[in-house]
Amino acid sequence: MKRLMIFAAAAFFFAACGNKTNGGADGADSLSNDTINKAEALGAQADGVEAAPADLWTEDAVKLHVRQMYDRLNELVNTASFNLNQMDEEFCTGYYLSVKHNIALHDANAKGDMRFYGDEGGYRWWVGVGAPLKIASLEAELLTGNQARAVVSFKIDPKFIDEQKGHDTMTLELWMENGRWRVNNFFVPETFGDCGYLGMMEAYSREHNIPLESDDEPTEGAPV
Repeated sequence: MKRLMIFAAAAFFFAACGNKTNGGADGADSLSNDTINKAEALGAQADGVEAAPADLWTEDAVKLHVRQMYDRLNELVNTASFNLNQMDEEFCTGYYLSVKHNIALHDANAKGDMRFYGDEGGYRWWVGVGAPLKIASLEAELLTGNQARAVVSFKIDPKFIDEQKGHDTMTLELWMENGRWRVNNFFVPETFGDCGYLGMMEAYSREHNIPLESDDEPTEGAPV
């Protein structure tokens, strides 16, 4: 019942999200329509195929994974070859990577307004705070079967408090995939709108008839 209520509420909330690619709104911790459909499909599979192992199906395990992600980001930020795509590859779901990959294929031959400019500043990882990212607070919530949500707030340097106020918190939607938690969506309503970053990519893909998933991409995130 809890699962049906979550999906029904999320589907209603995002009924108008299909054509939105930016703008701010409340409800940053909800799921996009395509994400709901994907999650329903996964939930319909046999028990154990995508379900989280018992030792990982805890709020503490989700929190530990999130802390490891940002430790990794801080570790990589000083390397000469680092870019934020590396974080995507290491920590995001196969579905997220597939949507992003197909947009990149489309945009390789596109021009001007036909290109996706959803996150030029890399806010899906920085949240307007910059590195090193120091976590001030972290909350986790287990959802259904293979999904969790984490809300992480970062400490802001006092000299930047006015510019970054309201941009210091990230809500993450995580899926259990290949035996570990992976990020499937990033929610910063002031930056990505109420459907999150994945929702922006999905809306752009629908607008330009770009497939959301492809046969040449792995079905799970890249290993660390």
